[in-house]
Amino acid sequence: MTLGASFPGTCSYGSGFLVDAVGRLLRPGGDGLSERLISSADFSTGTLVADIGCGGGESLLRLASRGCEVLGVDIAADALVAARQVTDGARVLCASGMALPLREDSVDGAIAECSLSLMPNRRAALAEWTRVLRPGAVLAISDVFARHPQGSDQDVSGVTGQDTLIREIYSVGLKVVSFEDFSDVLKVWVASFVFHYGSLDSLWGGACGLSAETARRTAPGYFLMVARKPAGGCDV
Repeated sequence: MTLGASFPGTCSYGSGFLVDAVGRLLRPGGDGLSERLISSADFSTGTLVADIGCGGGESLLRLASRGCEVLGVDIAADALVAARQVTDGARVLCASGMALPLREDSVDGAIAECSLSLMPNRRAALAEWTRVLRPGAVLAISDVFARHPQGSDQDVSGVTGQDTLIREIYSVGLKVVSFEDFSDVLKVWVASFVFHYGSLDSLWGGACGLSAETARRTAPGYFLMVARKPAGGCDV
């Protein structure tokens, strides 16, 4: 999720423009869930971990503090400038999560915070992320999901229900290690958004394939998931 400096006035989910009055990033779960996600992944010291959709580099800094080598990937060049500054020169790549400029089996782990739901093709993105993971590597994801997927009358490419998401994870050759529902945290975050920006109308605004009305019907929740690429490799 990219980091920005001001509210854009249209769709703001995933734009990086979700900041409060003093410029602090508003994101589901904040620092607490970022820490939990990284802790759940249990990356070993010295491992190379890619942050897909690294934004301003906050989680890169957390990973580095745990002794990981870090690689930030984001499509927003301005965000990568901020990430390099925050991390004192971490390696970053300006690229889409749909086409990572990395070799097959080249990273020891990856995280994606509020990135998967922004991909134009969720399964293709998961397959691409799996491609660059070494056998035995972990992918840790936090993002929104539809608690009532039957409430949508359209093809929502970014946000889906838990069952579909888990099936897609297995379909690209990964094994789910854990899935945690933190939807209560999302409720608090949405309340913060309404407090700062006045309404929910501009929060979704078509992001993730969601109109504001579809978002209301599908009842978005928030999850943390850890998946592993089998040590014997996988076919995707």
